[in-house]
Amino acid sequence: VAAILCENEDQAIAKAVEVVKLLPLNNLAALPAYDFDVPTFKNGSAVEAVADVDSVVELFSGIGGETKTSLVTLGGMPCGAIEATGKIDKDAAAKCAKLVEVCDSFNLPIVSFINSDGFKASAENDKTGGIKSAAKLAHVLAEATTAKVSVITGDAIGSVFSTFCSKNGGSDMSYAWDGAVISALPVNAAATLVYEIKKDSDIASLGKKYASEYASAEKAAENGIIDGVIEPASTRDVLVSAIDMLSSKRVSRLPKKHGNLPL
Repeated sequence: VAAILCENEDQAIAKAVEVVKLLPLNNLAALPAYDFDVPTFKNGSAVEAVADVDSVVELFSGIGGETKTSLVTLGGMPCGAIEATGKIDKDAAAKCAKLVEVCDSFNLPIVSFINSDGFKASAENDKTGGIKSAAKLAHVLAEATTAKVSVITGDAIGSVFSTFCSKNGGSDMSYAWDGAVISALPVNAAATLVYEIKKDSDIASLGKKYASEYASAEKAAENGIIDGVIEPASTRDVLVSAIDMLSSKRVSRLPKKHGNLPL
């Protein structure tokens, strides 16, 4: 249940101060602004590559596997950052949902970096709440009214794309790196529906062909599914511009109490 673990009381107090400084007074207050150093882009963690130097405060690092959730500053502006990698299990979905709720409460922008081939599907994961955790994440992301920007850094397969990156799901701006794959199905499965399959067909090769012809980032941009294809090294500049443009976003809704969260 702890977002951050520290060795002693002094470290815990210092870390709490660091987190609180990133939060505005309330959801109507302007975001705090900080001096920052520009990082040198390098391969590895997408969040570390684009966030201001030494600004990443990772939350819930003990659960959720390779998926990371953090508070960061980007161009001096605080925001929440999600880096979803591999299969997203119940703990990864739960900690992403928690970060989204915190950010939306304070109207902090949410930036998602996606390289995932779907939510984890297994009997064990489902019995322990995997489906509900995925549904909760989709719900809170769709209901959040703060600025939401996504960058597909590798694969965005199936419901992962609709949850994090889809305009219908509430994403304000969605971008993809050159070479990204965006598909409603795993590419090998999709290839069997598109191409004629023979006994000696190489399904893996057909999957690569499908990814190139139908599921590329360029095809997604051409069809209006994403806002553009960007180079990895330009990601920071694109995100800073997008967050700055969305900084005045306000959403007026019908006077209902709240949505029906899948509990």
